[in-house]
Amino acid sequence: MEPGVRALPAELLELFWDWDLRELDLAHHREQIMERVLQDGSLEAVRWLLSAFGDPGVRQFVVENGTRRLDPKILSFWMNYYDLGAPPCTTRSLLIDNEMGWRY
Repeated sequence: MEPGVRALPAELLELFWDWDLRELDLAHHREQIMERVLQDGSLEAVRWLLSAFGDPGVRQFVVENGTRRLDPKILSFWMNYYDLGAPPCTTRSLLIDNEMGWRY
């Protein structure tokens, strides 16, 4: 694919409102593009993402970066979509923090 904004469909440009679109490159900004489209993209945007990066590429992103880069609800959807099981728990229990405070 040709680098730069010409590789993105016009419908996706609104997802990158805070980017200098002349510098946006599919290969170099792959993870940022996947994050934005998986998180906030329309059905058409997700279809484009799957055709541009392939199902294995998107699945790899979800496995390697999902817990850090996607909202827990969105991550849960994509984990189910790829049959990866339940998303890992990313919050600590408050019981551990409060355990020392209650010695009665």
